[in-house]
Order: sequence, then structure tokens, then C-alpha cells
Amino acid sequence: MVRLAQDYAGQGAWGPVLLLALAGSGLLVFGGALAWRDAHSHLLPDRLVVLLALSVIPALALAALWAGEPGRASRALAAAAAAGGLFLALHLASPRSLGFGDVKLAPVLGFACGFLSWGHLALAGVAACLFSGVWAAVLLARGGRTAHVPLGPGLVLGVWLAYVV
Repeated sequence: MVRLAQDYAGQGAWGPVLLLALAGSGLLVFGGALAWRDAHSHLLPDRLVVLLALSVIPALALAALWAGEPGRASRALAAAAAAGGLFLALHLASPRSLGFGDVKLAPVLGFACGFLSWGHLALAGVAACLFSGVWAAVLLARGGRTAHVPLGPGLVLGVWLAYVV
């Protein structure tokens, strides 16, 4: 995202740069709050997911349109649908394995990654699995086989990683 902001700034497109900063701030603040909350309570509160969505989706969509890149906004929307659909299918297949909070969070994070590229979406997904796997290993080592692993922190960390690469 930093390179994209630099490209926009180099073109004198300061409006999209400010919108990217707003979206990035939302990902840090609300994404961080969601990751912390899920790690401690195994809950992703709707109000935080909505605040994340309201700070990220309109800002990124407007940035793409303002910069004359409607394809970027379309790809982000498609990525949101893909991420949301995948998580919904996984939840329906095994509701006890994947909470509905993760299902609601996935399209927002999918939109954020899809805004950058399909590759960023894939990177965030792989990173989320790796972060969650490490988290699971730590929890299992401490709490035995019955430990529940929250997915939210891994999802948010995966998106943060995708945004700095």
C-alpha cells in the first residue's frame, strides 16, 4: 500500500493518498482491536467489524474511483465476495470449527487485500494460516488438546503483512 500511495502522490493525486491513509488507520485501529478481542474472548463484536468496514471499504472504493482505477474497486469487491463465500462455506460445513464472526470479518479483509491485488489476498490467506498455526501450537502446548484457537488475530496479522509487502 505504501508503494501505491507513493505512486498516487507522485501523480499529485493527494485525495487518494489521504483515503489510503484513512483505510490504513482503520485497519490498524479496528483490526488491532478485533484481533485483541478475539484472542482474549473468542469473539469478534459486530460493532467493531462494522467500524472496520466503514473505515476501510468506502475509503478504498473512493480512492480507486478518484484515481481513475474503477477496476481496482471491482477487484476488491470480487475479492470480498470470494473471501466471504469461502468462509461461509467453511462455516456451514463445520460451524464449530469456524465462528460466524470470522465469516463476517472475511469480506472486509478480502476487500482490503483485493484492492491491492489477487496476490495480496493470497498472501494474506497463507500468512493467516501460518500465524494461526503458530498460535495453535502455543495454545496446545499450554492448554492441551481442548484449546480453541481464535482465527481473527491470524486474519488481521495476515492482512497487515500483505499491506506492508
